[in-house]
Amino acid sequence: MTSVVLDRIQDVLPSIPRWSIKVVVHDIAKPQQSYSSPKRYQRIVFADGSGQKAMATIFDNDISKFEKVFVLFETYKISNAKITPLAEKYNKFGYPYQWIITARTAISHEIGHAIPRSATNLNFASIGQLKSSTQNDELKDVLVIVIEKWAMRTIVASGKQHIVRDFAVINQDKKPVILTLWNSVAETEGKIIEEAEENMPIIRATRLSVSSYYGISLASTPTTAITVDPQIIEAQNLKNWRANNGTIISDALASKEYLDHEDSFHATTEKEIYPLIDAQKDKFVVRVRAKITDYDQKFFYMGCNQCFSGVDAELNHSYTCASCKEDALAKPRAKLFLNIYDGSEELDVIVFGDAAAKILQVNSTVSMEMYNAI
Repeated sequence: MTSVVLDRIQDVLPSIPRWSIKVVVHDIAKPQQSYSSPKRYQRIVFADGSGQKAMATIFDNDISKFEKVFVLFETYKISNAKITPLAEKYNKFGYPYQWIITARTAISHEIGHAIPRSATNLNFASIGQLKSSTQNDELKDVLVIVIEKWAMRTIVASGKQHIVRDFAVINQDKKPVILTLWNSVAETEGKIIEEAEENMPIIRATRLSVSSYYGISLASTPTTAITVDPQIIEAQNLKNWRANNGTIISDALASKEYLDHEDSFHATTEKEIYPLIDAQKDKFVVRVRAKITDYDQKFFYMGCNQCFSGVDAELNHSYTCASCKEDALAKPRAKLFLNIYDGSEELDVIVFGDAAAKILQVNSTVSMEMYNAI
């Protein structure tokens, strides 16, 4: 049977038994251990000449077979990889399938007929404009300088332990923010940052979520990949900026503006907080101790993106909200049950939105992804 030569990823379908397509490597993540099964996996993102992308996965023993095959931004012809449906939470490119690369997959390095690097669409988000992104679930790619690193730590969320690692990053926007890596991404991608030869390495981090806690911060998603010192012109430009702006970086490190919350995220779970409570139009402030007593709670709920009222619907479901009567989309919103104590009395409270995310150090999108992964 003759193999069908395709030009567009969107035309690669399970109904085509034999096919081949030329693609460029847009992203390579380090091999990771699955948290829901004993399998190891490695994810690669390919792009065709139009910029359309597809997720590919290599499992277990096949990972070592391809250890030195794929190179970032190089072009390959892929033939007859297994095509399987891609779970919606991982479908970030509008292509509903993933390719499973095995030892039987035909792969050739197209050195003389490469896809132009411009097809990879390396569009990096502006850190200075991240605040406008906190109301949607669009994932961001960034090119940044790592200026501070912290050790890995563990937290409990949705009744399960999670590994977390934080980094402070900055770029030409001169606005440092916190980048938080989660679980297998913290272990694998975080390790390559730690082992970088430079003290303040330049990294490309892909498919990050944006949160409004600690001012503005970035968090990894299950498909995040990190490249240290990527060989692209944008990285060289940032390297030149780093060399010429040492004072800006030193001032950022000294001021620690990216830690703009009184409760450092390296504090214990039981924290001092200063809730502002309205009662009969009078305002008062009380200092309390707060603790999470139920680690099996979801830490989010699905709600109207206009008025935040709860709804029983899937992510991005479009509907007319019964509360505000507006056209709405179902979006996750942080929700946290706490027990607070002022030294004499205890009170159970519910915290919503940004206030809950600040305490949890997890935005609602990440909370939802962790809950769905259990």
